Amino acid sequence: MAINANVLNRIPGFLLWRWSCEGGYREFLTMTVPLILATGMWSVQHFIERMFLGALPGNPGIINRETLEGWRGSGCRMS
Repeated sequence: MAINANVLNRIPGFLLWRWSCEGGYREFLTMTVPLILATGMWSVQHFIERMFLGALPGNPGIINRETLEGWRGSGCRMS
């Protein structure tokens, strides 16, 4: 299937137009990049918490985890 050269020449202009128009790519990325980074930080925090608090024997790890999970869950539901 041959691609028309005229179509290929119009793609950069279309992307630039979609970047600068209202509701375009720039506005979309402005909203989504902080959300993506925040979700990534939650994953890193959860991993580190599991690594270090999982090593604590007995009750201190369980108590700390239960108190943090309760506050974290209520904060997620409020936002």
